[in-house]
Amino acid sequence: MEWLFCAILCAMATVFKRKNSDIWTAAFRAWDARKGKWIWKQQSTGAADEAAAAGIAAKLEQASAAAKAGTLTRERAFRLVNEILQLAGSESIEPSPSLSAVAADLLAALSIADVTRRKYESQRTKLVEWAGKRADEPITSFTVADMQDFYTDVRKRFSGTTAYDHLNFASMVFNRAMAHGHCTANPTKAVKRGATGAVEKLTFSRGEQAAILRAVRRQAKPKIRKAWQCFVSLGWHTGHRMQDLLDVTKASIDGDLLTMQPRKKAQRGGRTVVLPLPCWLAAMTRALGDFKALNHADNRNGRVSEDFVQWLVKAGIDPQPVERGNRVVHLKSFHSYRHSMQTRLTSAGVSGELARLVTDHDSVKVARKYVHAEIQGLREALSKARARR
Repeated sequence: MEWLFCAILCAMATVFKRKNSDIWTAAFRAWDARKGKWIWKQQSTGAADEAAAAGIAAKLEQASAAAKAGTLTRERAFRLVNEILQLAGSESIEPSPSLSAVAADLLAALSIADVTRRKYESQRTKLVEWAGKRADEPITSFTVADMQDFYTDVRKRFSGTTAYDHLNFASMVFNRAMAHGHCTANPTKAVKRGATGAVEKLTFSRGEQAAILRAVRRQAKPKIRKAWQCFVSLGWHTGHRMQDLLDVTKASIDGDLLTMQPRKKAQRGGRTVVLPLPCWLAAMTRALGDFKALNHADNRNGRVSEDFVQWLVKAGIDPQPVERGNRVVHLKSFHSYRHSMQTRLTSAGVSGELARLVTDHDSVKVARKYVHAEIQGLREALSKARARR
């Protein structure tokens, strides 16, 4: 039945028996898309019964009429082919699997770490939720426009990098379908992706850091005050992620050296980070012991990131909340310390390679995103360059 999938479709069909044959043949006028013209075709119906053969010829005419009207979808073609096969006494063929079925098959086939599997499972869930009832439709029914809508949806809800990851998972699903012959193209390849390199976090100035420390000293209880003073100081002096600094204990301090194993790198067997601290900060961290007290910060919900935003407000710093889908993100948050450190290192003339060792960035491209050049500094530099003859 390959001719039907190649868009060779009939306009009119009749049946007849060849000499010395018990099998009926359908003769039909067909459009050959490859040649761009109408041709005559003869095809064995595979049926010995005249009524069955006539039924097959009628199905061919239906296919032709649908093709001429532009309503012959892949799903309808599959249905007509199966009806023809049933009339011919043959087994039906399976249509393309659904989007949800291919996504589940992909996850089952992957040999990956548990943490990566959980990440992909979350992305699979998001893809199926977005598709809704269509998730059970053949994967071939999804177009570039559909996948553009999917990317737009996740981009509203998540950061550029996370939305990019969701689209990449969808791409893996379509690649899986292509590898098994279920579809011939990957619609995610033509999706126009937003710029994931755009800076979404702002930096802290030295004055703002001082204001944060003053707010903590004024309003926090003694135990919580000591923990937050140490925590925000580590953020300012190391530029590392909140989740990694929360793991720091007195065992992490040896003299003035802080030793950390970033969580993301630990999952992949990555390097241990060793950074020298100011002596007073190393002594403060060692004396504190750990940051368990931060789980009992002012709003008592145990969410340190939200607590830090509250300290910004108390310090008179606008965290600049931005709505993204059904959640709110802040342009100034604890992660801004990471951007601040990278920018300060660059401004101080520290080499890119050495700066990445400090902040533990693998990629030059990613590290570059964290550099916020001051406009006034740019003006001065350009002014000097233009003044030279």
